[in-house]
Amino acid sequence: MKNLTKRKAEQTLRALKARYVDEYGDTFWGDVLPEPKLVENWEWLYGVKKWAIVWEDGPFEWSLSASWQLADEVDGVFAEPINGWSLALYPAD
Repeated sequence: MKNLTKRKAEQTLRALKARYVDEYGDTFWGDVLPEPKLVENWEWLYGVKKWAIVWEDGPFEWSLSASWQLADEVDGVFAEPINGWSLALYPAD
């Protein structure tokens, strides 16, 4: 399986920020939210992922809805929710 390029991973992060941070603002219940982070070679319970977007302080289970929306917005990227606060990124082809 080939890896997703850094450029595509960064493009996916920008699309996610545009949808969640820009659309909903940077506050949640009056608190400033840290932004989602792009992590290379992210290791979690299910092994190492070449690229992942991690956002522990994001809206509740954002990764579930984002995985479907990002597929429509970023060509060539498949986003798989790992849990309610992280997405693994893979090439779609």
